[in-house]
Parts: sequence; C-alpha cells; structure tokens
Amino acid sequence: MMPTRVALFPYDEELTDNSDFIDELMLVASALQTQVTRDVGPVWGISAVVSAFSSLDLVPADYLPIGITGELLPLNRAGFHYTEAGQPAALIQYCGDWASSASHELIEMLCDPSGTKTVTAPSLGDLKNAAGGRPVVAKEPGDYEEQGLVGYLMEVCDPVEQSTYKIGTVSVSDFVTPDFYVLQQPPESFTRYSFTGRVRAPLELLEGGYITWATQAPNAAVFQAFGRGDGTTPVPTSALEVKRVGAAPQVLSRSWIDANAEAKEEAKAAPCGPAESYVARKPSAKVVGQRAQIAAARDASDSPADLNVMLDLVRRFQGKSFRDDFQRDPTGVLQSLGIPVPSGFPPKGMQLDWELPDREEYQKLQAELEQGHRVGYSFNEPGAIMWLARLPGG
Repeated sequence: MMPTRVALFPYDEELTDNSDFIDELMLVASALQTQVTRDVGPVWGISAVVSAFSSLDLVPADYLPIGITGELLPLNRAGFHYTEAGQPAALIQYCGDWASSASHELIEMLCDPSGTKTVTAPSLGDLKNAAGGRPVVAKEPGDYEEQGLVGYLMEVCDPVEQSTYKIGTVSVSDFVTPDFYVLQQPPESFTRYSFTGRVRAPLELLEGGYITWATQAPNAAVFQAFGRGDGTTPVPTSALEVKRVGAAPQVLSRSWIDANAEAKEEAKAAPCGPAESYVARKPSAKVVGQRAQIAAARDASDSPADLNVMLDLVRRFQGKSFRDDFQRDPTGVLQSLGIPVPSGFPPKGMQLDWELPDREEYQKLQAELEQGHRVGYSFNEPGAIMWLARLPGG
C-alpha cells in the first residue's frame, strides 16, 4: 500500500513574515515523520510521508492538507480535523504547543480518514455506575439506563489529550493503542494502552482526556466522558464526568461532534497563548562539528582538476617504472608532468632521501578517493604532493 502523503503549510501568508516560521515548519514536519514511521505506524498499521510547503499553492492535489493559521479557531480549539468531499484535512492554530496539536490531528486523520470509525466496547457510563456515583449530567428527566456495548468514536488522541512526549525539541501527541478498547486482556500479559504508557488500563482516561460514544437503538444517544484535571495522571472511573450530548445521528462522526454545541464544552476556553518555537537559537556542539565537516568536504572538492591530478599520481605510484623514476629524480618527473614542485623536494637530477611508501598504500588511497572519502588533505594545498610522497603510515 502506498503511504498517505501529508502537507504541512502556512494557511495565512502573514505567518511567513515571521523569519523563524518556515524553519519551525520544516523541523515539525521532520518530527511528525519520525513519529508516524517509528511510533504510530507499527501500532496502527498506517504509513505516511509528511512534507513541509511554504504555501498552499505549492501543495500537490493528492496530499492531505494540514494548514497552520494565526487566526482563532471555533471554540478556541488549538486544532481540528474534518472531511470535505471525502478528503481529510486539518487546521491548527499557531499558538501554544502547536506542534503537538498538529501531531494530534495528523494521527487521528491517518487512523480514521473518514472520521466515522467506531470501536465496540462496554460503556464507560456503566463502568462508572458500577464504581459508584451518578454517571450522567442530566439533560432530560429520568434515571440512567444501562447501556451495555456501545460504539466509541475512534479518536485515538482524545483520551490522552494533554499527554505529550518529545522528538528532538518538538512536542508530539501521545495516542492510545488498539488494546485500549479491549476490556478483557490475557492474564499476565504485558499490554501497552497508550504509547507513553501513562494509560494503565483499558478505557482509562488521563486528566484532560475525553472520549465519545453512541448507545444502541431504540434510544440511541451520544455520550461523552471527561477526565478533569490539568495533568496527565489517570482518572479513576468513579471520578469521570459523564454527560449525554444528544440524540445519536445516523452516522456518528467527528464533524458531528465539532458542530454540536453541547459536545466538549470545556473547549470554550481562553486562547492558548504565544506559539512555542522549536528552533534552537544557539547551535549545539554537534551542529558546530557538522558545519566544520561540511566545510572541509566542500573545500576538498572545490578543485576537481587537482583531485584528478592526485588520482593520476596515485595510480602512477603503483607502477614499478614510475616509482623507480620518481625515486631517482622526483623534481624532474613532476616537471615533466606539469605539476608544481613543492618546497622540500631535492633539485632536478637528484634522488629522494627517503623511501616511497609501499604500493599497497597507494592502492588503499585510490579506493578511498574513488569512494569520495575525505583523506585528511585538501589537494589544492601547496603541501599535497609532499604528503602524497610520504603518506602517513606508509
């Protein structure tokens, strides 16, 4: 199966006025690619290629778009995904920890492109009722009725909404695993219910997390459970807040939830504050070292003619007659080839006062040069011929 192609881009042109934004966008796209390939893919059986684009105009038609906007989103949400004409898409507000919001929406888009997948499992309302306490915030008269098996909307980041982890400097969203929805687990089995391991049991919500489900006919309705709190600690089932959102639609979907004023009311909060930057302001020691290596490689390859001269000499040094001639009159040999004679060489007609390295050393050097290896010397430097005639370790 071909991987899904995803585009991360600025929805508002004003964002590109921020000199750091495109750097941040590329860094976040790289982190999201790592997360999808390394973490999400093996768990949920999905694959994707995440690319950063500087403008929506550059995004190919077959890419799923994730736009970053500086404007407020409905209900002050940090991000949401939706489906238009069968194609998933998402908008992320450029504020707060916007990378984890992008990660959240990306994962849910990939796991459920239509936004309509449900997973059948026992009702959290029933489980809370069994643990003690009234599970439903009353919207209508009447007592709570046992729900049995229900269909949970498969939004795999919602139960761990506030839980994140780092990939490099970038925060990404935690997510639940398929086992999260399986109440009965094999005895003494090691089971991971969320990627970070913070969820310790099936259908357990972390603080700030929530989940949505629909009950079965004839009185089908939509319910939500919330784990109240500002951290990432598991919330006991008995402490969950459970409420009825409304009568169930024909198809429960993420779009229906987003359009329902009763759903996820706690999202109507203050804006999430200034956007975090993931670009390091000072280069690390590793970056400094990499820059030095790149500069050295660039300097070594900026005179290909010199490199070709060296390769020709390296090959010649492997022949007996050339070695003998060079040993007797190195200056004369270099002059006959049109190569400048370095200082330290004897005058023309006089022999070397040291022995040339073994021909095997030149064979090794030829292989390294032909493979593009840096060999410790830039061949356009004046001392290159002297270095070649001595070859350290030869």
